[in-house]
Amino acid sequence: MADNTIEDIKDKLDVADVIGRYVQLKKSGSNLKGLCPFHSEKTGSFMVSPQKQIWHCFGCGLGGDVIGFLKQYENVEFREALEMAAELAGVQLPTYKRTGPDKNELDELIKINEFAASFFQKALTTSPAAQKYLTERGLSSQTIERWRIGFAPDSFDSLVHALQTKNVSLEQAVKAGVLAKSDNGKIFDRFRGRITFPIFDIKGQVVAFTARTLPGAPEDQAKYINSPETSLYNKSKLVFGLNYAKDAFREMGQVVVVEGQMDVISAHQSGFKNTVATSGTALTEDQLRTLKRFVGTIVFAFDNDDAGGKALWRGSQMALGLDFEVKVVDLQTAKDPDELIRKSPRTWEKLISTSYRVVEYYLELARSKFQEGSLEQKQFITEQILPLVHKFSDPVKVDHYFQKISSDFGISEQALKQVPMQKPGVEPVATNFNIVAPPEQESVWEKEILGGLILFPQFLEFVRVEGLPDALISKELQEFFQKAILGENLKDRKDSLVTESIFMVESNLENLDNNELALMRELTKSFFQFKLAKLRHYLQKLTIDIKKAEQDQNTELAKQLGGRFAQLSSTRFEIETKLREA
Repeated sequence: MADNTIEDIKDKLDVADVIGRYVQLKKSGSNLKGLCPFHSEKTGSFMVSPQKQIWHCFGCGLGGDVIGFLKQYENVEFREALEMAAELAGVQLPTYKRTGPDKNELDELIKINEFAASFFQKALTTSPAAQKYLTERGLSSQTIERWRIGFAPDSFDSLVHALQTKNVSLEQAVKAGVLAKSDNGKIFDRFRGRITFPIFDIKGQVVAFTARTLPGAPEDQAKYINSPETSLYNKSKLVFGLNYAKDAFREMGQVVVVEGQMDVISAHQSGFKNTVATSGTALTEDQLRTLKRFVGTIVFAFDNDDAGGKALWRGSQMALGLDFEVKVVDLQTAKDPDELIRKSPRTWEKLISTSYRVVEYYLELARSKFQEGSLEQKQFITEQILPLVHKFSDPVKVDHYFQKISSDFGISEQALKQVPMQKPGVEPVATNFNIVAPPEQESVWEKEILGGLILFPQFLEFVRVEGLPDALISKELQEFFQKAILGENLKDRKDSLVTESIFMVESNLENLDNNELALMRELTKSFFQFKLAKLRHYLQKLTIDIKKAEQDQNTELAKQLGGRFAQLSSTRFEIETKLREA
């Protein structure tokens, strides 16, 4: 995408007007202020600069331009945010070259699925048996309409004929997944005599279906069948219900993951709108990566059977590996969330609010399922619980659970540390995904430091004396830090990161009634806090490396790492002292 096209879009939009559609803004000096839409707060720390055409939240650290706001708020990729901005600005984007089907074909496939959904919805009104089933499952007419639940007539060609009346290519309908094609080339309805549940993408467009048999159907029929994978529908990536749940994530601060689509629909009907499910597949890393874009805490509420238990353990490993905070709902005697929610929504609400941290959940299982002190109990701990403990990236949490397990179950910490990090026979779950980390406080400090270097010579001299190694700086800002420390004037630099950094410092100065001395103190604190945070990350990594070296009985390496740890601990003490004095 040419830079001039993007700049043309931004020039035609006013950041305050666009953000004002989503956030109530009030005048605050030369800027506008409001409650941040990306984290919960009571006092507004979300600032918009009409002059600089950027925004920044001093609470969570997010910031950027108008396209960045749309990307963050709508939780879409850059291209989709750009398309939204272009539509608002009335700018025609250049044709986007895709590696797969072009946009026109994808749009046509979506239209076919949307038509099929409407066709099935209409057919539902002619099937008393399907309506009775949905009513008995406790679904209201509003819920049925909202989720576009329908019925596929028990015919091989009812949808075929309906598509033909609209001059829709049957071959394209096969590509869309709503029709099927036999070996001899005959095209027929894929779903027949079944209740249909549309599967929506994140935009709310129908891209596939799940279809369920009616009660009394032959036992040799599969109860559920799904659309095949198409250019629209990748079942390992799509999360069912995400189109409706995504806005609730911000309010609730967590996502509840269940197994079935009826579990999701029942939860939403009862007001638990942060609930989603896998879509015709076991939970995958891709689905977790999608959820990670929205929220950092995940609550698993899988079915109360052996399959649900296996899915929970596997899903917990993956989620911990991606740095989710993982919790578990104990369904007690209910077989699945749908049953429990229909019986007692208040009980469900209470179970969600009192859900176990995942390791605590498994420790409770160890207590309840096995005789205290038995070999079977200890094997359960080493085979089922320790692999989860080892997934924590924070060594403090690992140490906490080693101590707790040792104290509660009579296993020495030394023995626990000698247990292999992965249960034999279980493939280790990949954790080296390029997940975008949520904006943390250290990102705010880093930008404040850059803004201070650019705007205030006295702060620049301070940083030169104290030192700020390149290794501590994020890659995207290293070039600007180097130039600023060398004395290059970046005040007129058009780069959005530089503009945002300057805006942060100028806004801080304005909030401090233009007291530069007070601002220097704040910048000094940010500098030491930033260095300290980076140092703590490195010390945590060293702790893990030392433990691994000890487990591998590599005495020489453990000694070297221990010396480095002692040296950096001394440096940390010095920085902490300076921070207290700042």
